Amino acid sequence: MKRLFLFLLLVTFVFSCAKRENYVIKTRDFKELNVPFDIPFEHLVPIKELNSKSSYAFLYYGADGKVHYYKDGKDTVLNAPLVEKFKGGVFAYLDYKIDGNTLYVAQWVRYLGEPRTKKVILIKTDMDGKNPSYTLVSSTNESIGKPMIETDGKGNVLLVWSDESNGYGVAYALSNDGGKTFPPETIIRPANIASNLDVYLPYYDPKNGFSVIYTTDKEIRARRLKDNAEVVLFKFEEGYQYTPYVEKGNGELYIFAWRLPKNNPADVYGTYKLTFLAFKDPFEKPVAKLEKDYQRVYTYIQPAVLKGDKPLFFSVNLPPKGEDVYKADGEQLSKRINLVYSWNGEDLKKAVEDKANDYLYAQLFSSVATSDEGALEVFRDSRYLIPQLWAVYVKDGKTRAFGPLEEPWVETSFMSKTLYLGDGIFRVYYLVRDDKKNVWFLRARDIKAEALSNPYKLPSRREKQEKLEEALKKFSECQIKNDLDCVYSFFDPVGQRQYPIEAFKRNAEVLKITFKDYKCRGKVVGDTNIAVSYCTYTYTLPPVIGTVPVPENKRQITDKDVRNYWVFIKGQWRWAIETMPGRTAIQW
Repeated sequence: MKRLFLFLLLVTFVFSCAKRENYVIKTRDFKELNVPFDIPFEHLVPIKELNSKSSYAFLYYGADGKVHYYKDGKDTVLNAPLVEKFKGGVFAYLDYKIDGNTLYVAQWVRYLGEPRTKKVILIKTDMDGKNPSYTLVSSTNESIGKPMIETDGKGNVLLVWSDESNGYGVAYALSNDGGKTFPPETIIRPANIASNLDVYLPYYDPKNGFSVIYTTDKEIRARRLKDNAEVVLFKFEEGYQYTPYVEKGNGELYIFAWRLPKNNPADVYGTYKLTFLAFKDPFEKPVAKLEKDYQRVYTYIQPAVLKGDKPLFFSVNLPPKGEDVYKADGEQLSKRINLVYSWNGEDLKKAVEDKANDYLYAQLFSSVATSDEGALEVFRDSRYLIPQLWAVYVKDGKTRAFGPLEEPWVETSFMSKTLYLGDGIFRVYYLVRDDKKNVWFLRARDIKAEALSNPYKLPSRREKQEKLEEALKKFSECQIKNDLDCVYSFFDPVGQRQYPIEAFKRNAEVLKITFKDYKCRGKVVGDTNIAVSYCTYTYTLPPVIGTVPVPENKRQITDKDVRNYWVFIKGQWRWAIETMPGRTAIQW
């Protein structure tokens, strides 16, 4: 009987383990790339068509302006001659388009040979990055925006960008020889385009050929290049401001017109309105349309389109009015924005239903990718008080799973890029901080979306309280001993970056303060990773601070119950030296 029991126990264990599917399918670090990856993350563009479960491909550039084409272990610089030609110039933006066996890449350069001159650059190469050629398309004396590419598979290449050389405008140029030559650009200069200057798109459909989609402060328009015919795709309501989005995918053009509250566009408790339009032909009626009002949301959204022209967007909201403060143990913490979404016109839903952390720590959307069934949203979550990316998978209008991309104390970038690989697997590109080397590196992590979970458990409140008391005792001892290295070790990570130890020691040398007594007590606030301390200490000032004498009767000072915040980061309590009372959580 005992053997039977042990056998059944073993079988139960094996089957329970089999059900625990690890949501991290594969991780690839790109530490071998010789580039400082503390650059802004818009400098990296994954090539969606070339990424698969076994392949990686992306474009990136660093401070030197060199555009790298990485593909399955091979890192090729595409624009070395241009970097040399425009030595000392500034390169910016990236867009790409694959047409057959040709890879087109666009960027711009501002160079010093001709003051304040910028040029749009088109790079043309094969899929291995061999024998790249270059075309300089435009010259302007003022700012230009991101150049974007569209092709038709017949050797014609359309470039679109914004131009401020003579007032605001959207510029375009169409090449008929595969990008070898371009005519002088045409600039569309409607009145009042400035407010939405960066919202434009090159578009191609077989019936109309090439079109330029652009936005003014009055409407979203399309210009058909073969006859310069124009049509209004969407007209903004009078008296309202909009945050418009134009996207393309699945052979269709998508418009998300996000109307902000009247009179006060920043009113998070006001009424917002979404108008979604899908076009197969921009010069015909939309094939799908949806309108919906929303309350308690944000000025910006992150839109996506699901199979069947179903719109989806992520945004953030605040807790209801009157519920914006977390209260526990006689302390108060300001609540933060949390991630929400709307599926195909449904009411807003919390993306992560997590009562223990409800509105307590800030969440903010980062990147999104869709499959036929659902969407994976990668977002920043601050529950561990350092910048960290999490992911949530939504399907059929419901949250199916969520969890962190990394262990609790691994710091990641805020920005990310997400792709769908198939079979329910998504790939997320993001940056990871190597604490030991104090550098960032690129990581790609493949996620099984429906298996997402949070397997990491933090210490209990009792354990955190014990750790807090130990930390406060040690911190007090270090202050009395004037052990500056020890005191500095308790500074929170954000504070240490803003206040280097060299500056801390220099200031200590100038002040020459000595502590005679230093006692602290503290408590963890509720079930959070935040604590409050109250310290009483007596310290003595030197006879002279700098060149200012200190009266003898004012040299010894006692401060009682000085209130400070502490944060539980990487398994240790740290003194939140740079935070304002009650606003700790938003700093990380």
